[in-house]
Amino acid sequence: MLRTNRRSRREIIEVSNYFMTDDPNTSKGGIPTDSEKNKEYDNSALYYMQGNYKNRSVFLNFIKQQNIPDKNCIYSDLLFQIMNENNTEEFNYLILARRTKNIEKVKEAYEPFIGEMEAKAGIDLSDSYEQSKFLTVHKSKGLEADIVIILVENNSFPLYNPTSQVKQELFGIDWYNEEKNLFYVALTRAKKQVYFVDIEGYKTSNYFSDKIIKTTYTKTKTFNKWA
Repeated sequence: MLRTNRRSRREIIEVSNYFMTDDPNTSKGGIPTDSEKNKEYDNSALYYMQGNYKNRSVFLNFIKQQNIPDKNCIYSDLLFQIMNENNTEEFNYLILARRTKNIEKVKEAYEPFIGEMEAKAGIDLSDSYEQSKFLTVHKSKGLEADIVIILVENNSFPLYNPTSQVKQELFGIDWYNEEKNLFYVALTRAKKQVYFVDIEGYKTSNYFSDKIIKTTYTKTKTFNKWA
């Protein structure tokens, strides 16, 4: 049975429903291939971003000066770039992660980071930051935002690879369905856009987000604005 809501764009609802029909044990269901995709589909609602900061001396020096783990700074930079790109609109944001400690560390890194970046870029994103909430997916239930940013952390959606026979026998189908429902919650908090944010070099692997990212439903963006 397909689901719908009154907040999300049709494109977000459609891909969320395709995601919910996926079964890792069969070839049936799941997100369609490019040849199966509706040619009139507007894929400007879902984006995948991966940070690539090799040989970027300004960025690396900033990390050392702030004494903040580089992974959290890279996430902060990607969040900044998303907000900067959408700064012409009065959007609000939900930044979501699986684990409480991870989302708290990203928020802690972002607060000093945004001031430094605003000064360098000569822009003001204070309104965007004030309209942002850093939460776990569990705590986002019942909320909504114009833009949802999902931090793609290693083995966070789901916690275990569902194609593993050992994991299936250990946790059962109920566990897998609960994991799908949780990721569905993250996707459908968004009214206008969903961003999957990843970091190159950290070997992140997430069965759920990978299935969406690898299709033409999702546009890939790369930001390298540090000198």
